[in-house]
Amino acid sequence: MFATRILALTLFALAPAGHSAINSVDSGSDLPASRSVLDQSNSREAERGRLFVEGIPAPRTMLRMPSTETLTVPQGRIFVATGILSDGTSPEQAFVLRFNGQPVSLVDMDPAGPFATGMAELPIGVAAGPGTIVSLGGANSEELAPGSTLLGYIGNAKLTRKIRLGGMPSARQMVVLREGAAYSVPANARLVLTGLSSLDHGRDASVELTINGKQAAKLQPARSGGTLCLPLGFSLEPGAQLDIRTRLEGGHTPSTVYGYLQPIW
Repeated sequence: MFATRILALTLFALAPAGHSAINSVDSGSDLPASRSVLDQSNSREAERGRLFVEGIPAPRTMLRMPSTETLTVPQGRIFVATGILSDGTSPEQAFVLRFNGQPVSLVDMDPAGPFATGMAELPIGVAAGPGTIVSLGGANSEELAPGSTLLGYIGNAKLTRKIRLGGMPSARQMVVLREGAAYSVPANARLVLTGLSSLDHGRDASVELTINGKQAAKLQPARSGGTLCLPLGFSLEPGAQLDIRTRLEGGHTPSTVYGYLQPIW
């Protein structure tokens, strides 16, 4: 009961009347390419002297990016992608999210597939740092594909005056791990894995996750539309090594794994 009251008070303090946590685009508005995502000076003034719950995005930080546009993440900020929508008019059925031109996540919206609803929710952790160019295009080319929309929100790259709750990751804690070299979990954190993506459209690749030299999972994200959300509880202890390996004949695009680092308090 006591903890519930504290949380209720915290959420109330998150957005007092007449103020906004971050002065960004209007809630739910589209993002023109020429429009700045954040007004840095106003955001600093809005944050001064206030407390926030880290990990809960305020409505004013949320945005919809049409696939005909690109987003350059502002300095001091992190963009977190949360989902992809299709309006049904695009000739493309499969979309690839790219950071600086590199594929990060594949979503296949084939009418016979798992995302036939025209909506795909991305795992927690699909985040891009300051200066990253974010784009959404077709799976078979890097051209921007009309008819789809990327959803997400903007978070802070630096620690601000916020209340941290265990199990509620902030944008700063999120990581995108690319296949190639083993990843070592920092000594002061646990790595929580949330999802992965196989980036070879139309090919049934297997992605193996190896922890400390032992295979922990063999997954086939292509059968879930290219991107797969992992169940809660897939975590690695400090110092553990994670290796990502894709099994596919004839070569492949490096797969990606998403997650976040939970500090050990």
